[in-house]
Amino acid sequence: MTRRKLMRKLSAQPLDEAIARTYLRTFPSKQLFTNPRALPDIDSRHLFGDEQPMHLEVGCGTADYLRALARDDPCINFVGVDVAQKPLLQAVRMAAAQALPKGPVTTLQSLMRDVVTSGTGTALRSVPGGPVRAKTGTAEFGAQSPPQTRAWITGWQGDVAFTAFVEEGKSGGTVAGPVAARFLRALNR
Repeated sequence: MTRRKLMRKLSAQPLDEAIARTYLRTFPSKQLFTNPRALPDIDSRHLFGDEQPMHLEVGCGTADYLRALARDDPCINFVGVDVAQKPLLQAVRMAAAQALPKGPVTTLQSLMRDVVTSGTGTALRSVPGGPVRAKTGTAEFGAQSPPQTRAWITGWQGDVAFTAFVEEGKSGGTVAGPVAARFLRALNR
């Protein structure tokens, strides 16, 4: 099928917001023309937040080849670039439907959600405003025996990242967790 016929068949319907956030990055051509530095570095650290190898396909169309590769090798980040919107939207829909693995990032997100739902961060479990993901901890300091501890919790909810640090606290979950919960409740009023 020619590209022109394919373009006519494909839908340009808007994507679900969560799917678009996961699979799609768009950059207006006029903005890139006037400010080329607006395009982020095209590497795993900037696009995926990890150091995995990355494969790039320019002119990916509906990304059939990339999706097959991603399904077979979840330890590599795959990026498809195309100037045509309809094939990219179709590629995103198909990738989301296949629930392609997202490797360590997905695992970490799941583990951090478990910290809140059933682990040491349960102080954040009933906070309004959507799912919270977090990690708790302590850091020992001083020469006392047993050493003193600093308690912390760090995480995010939606597009808000937070860290609560208590100078002398027993544990991140019991001391810093309630501090973060108060912050998120105030933010979501």
